[in-house]
Amino acid sequence: MRKYLVTFLLSYNDKIYHDHTVGINMLAEDMEELFILIGNDVKADKLTSARIVRAVEGFGMVFDTYVPIKIGEFNEDDKPILVWQDDDYRFNHESTN
Repeated sequence: MRKYLVTFLLSYNDKIYHDHTVGINMLAEDMEELFILIGNDVKADKLTSARIVRAVEGFGMVFDTYVPIKIGEFNEDDKPILVWQDDDYRFNHESTN
């Protein structure tokens, strides 16, 4: 099993929390399995959404949708190395300064 750090963008009622992302560690055999595990529907994927809820507890964030925007795979030094990012999101929403 490989260990990944998945950074999610959250939204609620079509309002996207651009300034607040959440990262959780996930285990999968490969990227294909990871994307299956991630899902993006809170109702359909109770496990991932419950982990995100725990990660944002205390911040008062409520969400009904989440989508991965970055994935890092942990190397032998236990540091995540970027292996995937949503380039459309990055291009449209990150500062270029």
